[in-house]
Amino acid sequence: MTTTTLDQAAERRKRIEAERRRRPESDVWLRVLTRALDAAEQPVWSTLDPRLPSARHPDAPLLHEAFVAVDRGPAGRLVRGLLKAAASTAGAGAASLAPLRGRAVEPVDLLAAAAAEDTDRLAATAERAGADPQAFVAVARLAALPLLRGCAAALAAKLPAGWSRGHCPACGGWPAVAELRGLERRRVLRCARCATGWELPVLVCPFCDERDHARQVTLAPEGEENRRRVDACRTCQGYLKTLTTLAPLHPWAVPLEDLATIEMDLAVQERGFAPPAAPGFAPAVRIVAADGALARLRGGWA
Repeated sequence: MTTTTLDQAAERRKRIEAERRRRPESDVWLRVLTRALDAAEQPVWSTLDPRLPSARHPDAPLLHEAFVAVDRGPAGRLVRGLLKAAASTAGAGAASLAPLRGRAVEPVDLLAAAAAEDTDRLAATAERAGADPQAFVAVARLAALPLLRGCAAALAAKLPAGWSRGHCPACGGWPAVAELRGLERRRVLRCARCATGWELPVLVCPFCDERDHARQVTLAPEGEENRRRVDACRTCQGYLKTLTTLAPLHPWAVPLEDLATIEMDLAVQERGFAPPAAPGFAPAVRIVAADGALARLRGGWA
């Protein structure tokens, strides 16, 4: 996993505080995100060892049908901490999560559902406990961030060369942003879930693979065309925010850049474009508690 130096940690805190001042309404989300990013730096997530199936469909991300053993203790602390951070607010939806901190949620099961993009299962768990499903799903997705980042880092050397799909080759997530990186302005998509980066040509829609430039449109804030823009597709009505960068964004910066450019989302959505409703590729990843995992890691897994 990419480590965060003292300078990076200071920069991260600075960015988070800047966003909190600029968007006070995002305070709860930033509080939960901060806890998730802090957890992602803990050694327990950098030592994950995903066991991959012996065969994989070429469209499937690496985590599809993989086994990942997770220590129940850190998983529990992570989930309880995020639920506590989210519940400490006056908002009715987030506050409804408070009872879930001590009951009704098995942390490893929550991580498994979130990693597999199983929002129906997560929503059902929230409804049984009388919690707001939308708030619960949002927290669960952030809870999966340390797990998915750790898995992606462990699998970095195994990423398929020449990956040309719009979803992440590691975890199957859609990109949060694209980078036009370096002097060559290579287009690198960055996963919203695990921050993995992969290249895709500029004139290719990651959501529907449309390649006709006449079906694509570029929108940008006035005077900022060379710094940031939105690439939208008239075929599927999807869009992707694109940033010019000299170097790769650090993994912690990907969700912050996504938030910092939210006004671009609002502007393009007013024109009828929208993020994809379905997951990129919902991986059937199998997250199991470490104390029972070894017995299952046999037969057909490398």
